[in-house]
Amino acid sequence: MSGNKRALIESQILSSAMVMTEGIVMSSYLHRDNTHGSVELSPAAQTTAEVLNWMLSGMTPLEWKVVHLTHHAFQDTEPKADQWEMIQKQYPGAPLEAFRDPHSPIIEGHLNVLFKNGILYYPKAAKAILPYLKKLEEDNVPRELWPPHLAHVDLSQSKFENTIDKIPHGRLLGLFATAGVIAATRGPKTAAVTMVEYLPLVLLLGGGVNMMGHTGQVESEIERMRVILGKKAAVPDENGSYASNFFKYLAFLTAGEASHGDHHKNPGNPFITSENNVLKDPSSILLKLLSKMSIKGKPLATFPSKKAT
Repeated sequence: MSGNKRALIESQILSSAMVMTEGIVMSSYLHRDNTHGSVELSPAAQTTAEVLNWMLSGMTPLEWKVVHLTHHAFQDTEPKADQWEMIQKQYPGAPLEAFRDPHSPIIEGHLNVLFKNGILYYPKAAKAILPYLKKLEEDNVPRELWPPHLAHVDLSQSKFENTIDKIPHGRLLGLFATAGVIAATRGPKTAAVTMVEYLPLVLLLGGGVNMMGHTGQVESEIERMRVILGKKAAVPDENGSYASNFFKYLAFLTAGEASHGDHHKNPGNPFITSENNVLKDPSSILLKLLSKMSIKGKPLATFPSKKAT
């Protein structure tokens, strides 16, 4: 087998495994544990997830949390002019991004969210919302005067996350570290091809979930594709929600996030769906396995009985 062919095969295997790993980290840690509190990872499991997230995405857990909570609070909506005027009076200095859906396909367009979420919509919202919250905390503004959907956000970070943020361009260094590990073990050619394949795929993962998960009520997957392509207007359900489950056969590839409509109806459900099926929700299966494993008598994952948000 030629070196080029070997590098191509290895890169395809590695990039696929990396996308799946980051998908599970995103769904299990960033989404269910860090944001909604429906799962509680042990310190060891949390640190492992933080390191993997750093090496595979560079996303800041705290930014991810405030963006996703805003997405839930203002699902597929943004304030009208008179509403925004009232918001500004109630929350002086607040950015618009804290009161609109940061990545709504209904507002921005489905294909725009697919291709631009990771490089435009998510970073724009994160860089606006989090500094605003930190300013509120620095100014000792009482929590009851914060926007309700963000009033309970803990702005502190773990020791690992604080360390990364103190390093110049520390978030991006994780991806370089991953490329370095692959180069050292499989060669520079495999590393280069793997990263070229992986980066677009992982960006499309997050954008794809939000794009397909907000297509409204459709009678078939063909109709869903027509909505995505702009050939048909999305239709909300009786509650005005456009959130929807999509392409069940893609559930594994999205680490269980394909049941997006179910999640919006019950964000505190740690398993998103009630199906105990690794092919439909590999993240839930992993979390259940972790709950049966322990270090010094402490389970690696628990499911709090308190009502998650």
